[in-house]
Amino acid sequence: MLHVDLYWGINYILVMSKELYSEIEDLIIRWSNDGTKTAGHLTRQIMESISQQKHKYVVIDLRNMDYMKDKDGNINYYETEDEACTVCGMYETENAWVMRLIYNHIENE
Repeated sequence: MLHVDLYWGINYILVMSKELYSEIEDLIIRWSNDGTKTAGHLTRQIMESISQQKHKYVVIDLRNMDYMKDKDGNINYYETEDEACTVCGMYETENAWVMRLIYNHIENE
């Protein structure tokens, strides 16, 4: 059962980040070849890798459903949640969401 759940999880993570996928795949291969580590050890290593994954954040103004943008009208992306929250405070945004971007779907033309 662990194998099936792990397989689904890795397929989901592949969508998020190819680098993270490669790192987790490497952890699984090393764990499989080692033979002395528990499944719990592998799970902790995977969770640590996921928690260290960098995400992008955006600020959405709920008054007009607009996003924070630069002078050219492009979306502002923030490296950390704290940075995005600080921007909300600096601009005294009345009602906004700080959102973590997980997946960017781009339809093939």
